[in-house]
Amino acid sequence: SGPSRVTVVDGRISEVRAGSDAGPSDGKIVDHSGAVLAPGMVDVLSGLGVIRRSSHVERVRSIDPDLNIREAIDQKHDDFRAALKSGVTAALVVPAGNNVIDGAAQAVRLTGGGQIEWLREPGPLMFCVGQGVLEATREPTGMIGAVHLLREALAAAKDSKASPRVNAYVKSAIDGLLTCDEEQEVIAAARVFAEAGRLPLLAWTPLEASAAIELVKPFPDPLIIGPFTFDSPARVLRGPGVLQQAGRELAFAGALPVLPGGSMRISAALAVRYGMDAAAARRAMT
Repeated sequence: SGPSRVTVVDGRISEVRAGSDAGPSDGKIVDHSGAVLAPGMVDVLSGLGVIRRSSHVERVRSIDPDLNIREAIDQKHDDFRAALKSGVTAALVVPAGNNVIDGAAQAVRLTGGGQIEWLREPGPLMFCVGQGVLEATREPTGMIGAVHLLREALAAAKDSKASPRVNAYVKSAIDGLLTCDEEQEVIAAARVFAEAGRLPLLAWTPLEASAAIELVKPFPDPLIIGPFTFDSPARVLRGPGVLQQAGRELAFAGALPVLPGGSMRISAALAVRYGMDAAAARRAMT
């Protein structure tokens, strides 16, 4: 630890050296004594740049893998400029979570001036068995129905008889991301995905992490958790530390722009206060 000299050339870090010597004589020197240099933050469950988000909720078909959230993103939206000022340099923009299979998310890199660059395409295929998918006017109306629809789609994909994207997920050609609200949803979804032969990333914040360690074991790292606020109960805030000490890598959801740009720093600070290793918390933001 102690002071370091960071050399930046053409906008990129070219060297980090211990000590506070002045460095190259032809460079501009900026003194940030006492500051901490960290990589840009990544919001892995973001709504940044989505135009009129409520109007882009698809409520007709609960299995709709061909949706693309990219089509609803304004590349010049003020959201991106505000996020960049708060230290966010990349995001995974996700659908609203109103369908059992909800189409493709879109990864973006935030650049100077608040502009964005598209990253991997297609993004992960989004799955959800949480409360957001339940509708009184269409299937599913309950969690059992949501799990049944998911099982049908994945079973068809094993025989290459589902939509191209679901087929591609089962064949490991594209990634997947599952969001859940409750423990029973995680249990049911894990069983269905195990039958299909492939588990997606999981976004879920358990109420009691010690009881959840076994439940999340089938899912790959990182586990996506949060965001946390100062109103989150202590038993929830202890969760990141419990999961990290059990050997899991975590990623904090930021939920921008619903929450402010500092939401991941708040999540990390609270997680450390309640037992998470500080280095692991920094990784979970970046």
